[in-house]
Amino acid sequence: MVIVVPEEFVRDTPGGEREVDPGVWFCHIGRTEYHSSISRAAVERGPKWTPSTPLPLSHERAVETARTALRKLVRSLSGWQLTEITLQRLRNADPERWFFVIGFSKETGRASEHGVMQICVDFTGQPGSISKARTT
Repeated sequence: MVIVVPEEFVRDTPGGEREVDPGVWFCHIGRTEYHSSISRAAVERGPKWTPSTPLPLSHERAVETARTALRKLVRSLSGWQLTEITLQRLRNADPERWFFVIGFSKETGRASEHGVMQICVDFTGQPGSISKARTT
C-alpha cells in the first residue's frame, strides 16, 4: 500500500528531517472536499496524558470546540450529528501525547449540504486546521 501525504502536511525539522502531521482526515461538505489535520507541535504543546489518569480536557469541551469549528464551514448546524469521539496517540512521543478527533455527519436535507467532517482538538482545547482541498 502506498500512502500519499499532501505537501502541506509535511514539515522540515531543525535537524533536517521531514516530519508528517499526526494524521490527515479527508472530509467533504456537499461537493467541497477538505483536509482536516493537527500539527505535531500543537499536540506536543498540550499536557501529557496516559489512559490511567483523568483526561486534561473533557470530551464535552472537545465536542464544543469542534462544533465551533464546524459552524465556520456550514450555514447551520441543523441536521449535523455527532458520530464519533476518538482519542489518537501521537506516534513516537515521549511522554505520551494524545488528541481528540470529533466526527460529524449530515445525511438529511439538501444533497449540497450533506457531509462528513472530522475535526481534531488538542488537549489545550484548540482545534486543528481545516483547509479546502477542492470542489468537484
